[in-house]
Amino acid sequence: MAKTPSSSRDGAKVERFADYDVVTPTFNLKTFARKTPGNDDLLFDEEAIARAEAALNNLSSEFDGWMKSELVRLGEARDRFVANPEAKTRAALYNVSHDFRGQAATLGFPLAGRVADTLCKVMDALDKAELPVALITNHVDAIRAIVREDARGESHPIGLALAEGLEKAARELTAHLEDAPSIAP
Repeated sequence: MAKTPSSSRDGAKVERFADYDVVTPTFNLKTFARKTPGNDDLLFDEEAIARAEAALNNLSSEFDGWMKSELVRLGEARDRFVANPEAKTRAALYNVSHDFRGQAATLGFPLAGRVADTLCKVMDALDKAELPVALITNHVDAIRAIVREDARGESHPIGLALAEGLEKAARELTAHLEDAPSIAP
């Protein structure tokens, strides 16, 4: 993949690849923090935080589309892994699951993120071992069901039951392993 460096109008560094862009902002939250005399704690510029929250709110109308897009990526990665369970498809499934777990709460589905987190932990715990296809499929199907049922928040009964059930199955599967990462949320 060839990359093309460039910059955006606000000075952020943008690396363009064939199918995605990586944007490295010129500012981060520490840019908006300040220390007060006699206090080593960083205090944040409340106006900057309000602007960031407003920008996020403006983007929220796009969240459902992004979630659907991520679900397609997750389903495709799972299908490729199930059809050909090798290191390359396993890594791709892990990467998509990892991305999903990081984005789900922001996009309004923390329980879907919790299920994706469990899937990542199972894959970490079973490192090079053969992954149970049924457990992988159940995780992806649970994520899809949570989104389909619009199970937003952390206490939706369907989403919570799915997340807890898969966490239990993952704990049972990995309980015999020494040094396995904790599956607990």
